[in-house]
Amino acid sequence: MEEVKKYAYGYLRVSTEEQVDGTSLSVQKREIEKYAETQNAEIVGWYEDDGITAKHARRPELQRMLDDAHKNKGRIDFVIVYNLSRISRNLESYAKDIGYRLAACGVHLRSTTEPIDETPTGNLMRNIALSFHQFDNDTKSKVVTDNMKAVAENGWWQSQPPLGMIMEKVPIGKGGKDNKMKYRNVLAPDTKDGLSDKIATILNMFSTGNTTFMEVLRHAHKLNIRGKNGKLLASSTLERMLYQAAYCGYIRSKELTGYELKKANWDGIISKAVFDRNQANMKGDKRLFAPQPDETYPLKPMLKSRLYHL
Repeated sequence: MEEVKKYAYGYLRVSTEEQVDGTSLSVQKREIEKYAETQNAEIVGWYEDDGITAKHARRPELQRMLDDAHKNKGRIDFVIVYNLSRISRNLESYAKDIGYRLAACGVHLRSTTEPIDETPTGNLMRNIALSFHQFDNDTKSKVVTDNMKAVAENGWWQSQPPLGMIMEKVPIGKGGKDNKMKYRNVLAPDTKDGLSDKIATILNMFSTGNTTFMEVLRHAHKLNIRGKNGKLLASSTLERMLYQAAYCGYIRSKELTGYELKKANWDGIISKAVFDRNQANMKGDKRLFAPQPDETYPLKPMLKSRLYHL
């Protein structure tokens, strides 16, 4: 009796690092085609997510495949992957966002490297494999995070620079197997159109305690300070700027420093005292503010106090 022909989708995924680790798109496709032949299955659709993490299901080609499976419900037998890490590296995400939708369409998952099927043993092997892939991903993430923390501890910058600053590379010596020169990032003032000076002006202005947040924002508009989107400075952007320690030559991050200040390898465009006063002002704590004289009327604070007691 002739075996009934089956129909399948092939799903491929790579990240930048994995393209050189033997799991390139071409390798995955070749192995999926071989596996499909052993199952008397014809690949009727290919889906490729290039350079996207498998920790979640928010991948355009994966979502397109799931939508197509729904449209062709009852006509697709398998989704074939090179291994389960290609489709998910998170057991909970797989069950909730992928496995549930495949099951609703009557589609079964197959792997070219792992013995999974619809039997109790096959389901167990699928869950074990997904758990191992998640463990591997979590372990790698921790190593990356630990390395980033160490870089931050040593005063180097690792993300997009804040408005008014630019990133510069600093050589730190040769190393690694290739013995090539290694570089780290520092920040420097963005002097184009005097942007860093303008930002220093509004940060210093707010630190006096004599100017409201909205007054500072309006002054920023007068100085024509614009965000990275080209629009006049938004209030949310100004708020982030007031909390940004990079402007005073420090690094502070929830993930990398636990909100602690770490001295950076660059000079700020404002002093740390100004930064501290801004933090206090944002919290409404006036204790850190020294009296700030009014240049037009130096005795104004004293007069206000005297009038209050009359």
